[in-house]
Amino acid sequence: MAEKSNSMLRFLLFGLLVALWVYGIYDLAQGEKQWDFKTYYYAAVAHERGLDAYDTNVLEQIAGSPIKLSYVYPPLTLWFFRSFTLVEFKTAYFVFLYLKLVLLIALLLLWRKNLFQGEDDLLFLWFMTLAYASTVYWDFVAGNIGIVEQILFWIAMIALPRKQMVPFTVAIVAISFFKLTFIVFLALPLLWRQKDAVKYAAAGFAAFGGYLLANYLTAEREFKVFLSILGVIDERGEAYNHSLLAMIRDLFDKSEAAKYLDAVPAIVPDAIYIASVVVIVIVSWRAIRSRSKMDGEDFHLDTIYFACLVYALAMPRMKTYSFILLIPPTYHVIRKCVKPEAFIYLFMLLALTKWTPLPVPDFARFLWWYFPWLSALLIWVILVRYLRQPGISVVSQPTGKREY
Repeated sequence: MAEKSNSMLRFLLFGLLVALWVYGIYDLAQGEKQWDFKTYYYAAVAHERGLDAYDTNVLEQIAGSPIKLSYVYPPLTLWFFRSFTLVEFKTAYFVFLYLKLVLLIALLLLWRKNLFQGEDDLLFLWFMTLAYASTVYWDFVAGNIGIVEQILFWIAMIALPRKQMVPFTVAIVAISFFKLTFIVFLALPLLWRQKDAVKYAAAGFAAFGGYLLANYLTAEREFKVFLSILGVIDERGEAYNHSLLAMIRDLFDKSEAAKYLDAVPAIVPDAIYIASVVVIVIVSWRAIRSRSKMDGEDFHLDTIYFACLVYALAMPRMKTYSFILLIPPTYHVIRKCVKPEAFIYLFMLLALTKWTPLPVPDFARFLWWYFPWLSALLIWVILVRYLRQPGISVVSQPTGKREY
């Protein structure tokens, strides 16, 4: 009887999950979402017409409607998005939406086969849907290329423990053509002094440098505009940027404490950010080196997960959809690095949304904007403590289901 009730509950939970996604995709299909893709599309149209793809006024004139954001990728990436301009925007909107849905399914299968085989699929699907303020769904809402980059990223990370350096290097460099900061992951193999790691890292950095040079040589003015845009971006929590730098800046000019910090020089928040990143990196390095004597895939995977957390904590810009990166590391930590009874509490905490209809005191409102970053900090602390425990056996391979 209990088994039958459990099966019925699982069936209902699965049905509710499917209903949530069906409604979400239906809502997106009504239009007025995917604002990032709208920028990509009309920037590509402007490029095709020989106009300035980085000028939002130009894009709005072509689109005949507001454009929320500037194009923020190097000029050569416009050739990729020009493939969508073969059809009208309304058609391209749906092509991009359903293409990403297919890629999400592929990403889930990739994670399941290589990282979480034997885990409870329903539990993981709910976690993927809710974690980090529904980061996956927000990638669909924004119309960003986050799902695309995560496919490439996890292909690279799965290849690395298997010492498949060519696919690792190619995938990381490919992501970095769009999101430049991902290039730092090329340094990961150097942590294990892996054979030929220096050679592949050098080749990857050289290819990336060559790519930036090609952007400069083929589109000098556009490339300079692109760099200038990166230099002036100052998005905060209200604009879906949940990074450490944004949080510190908000503390100084938008929190209750701001009125006491008027006389503080403008450079202080940035200095605090840099010092905080240095502390995070040093603590992380010491924790992971404490496990440096471990051999095999276990050490590799834990280092990869750790690197993802450090990256998310340190980056100056982490939009809501950027936290897709942390779904595998976070699920690994709450499943393998805490006591079983703590799992459900961490699951519920991470499932909270940063948007709430409840009144929030003004002094805490800006912190609530940074709930995804604070969640990542909590997971990082748990992993640091776990790795520093004497005599533990770090388990990165799936260990089968737990019953709740």
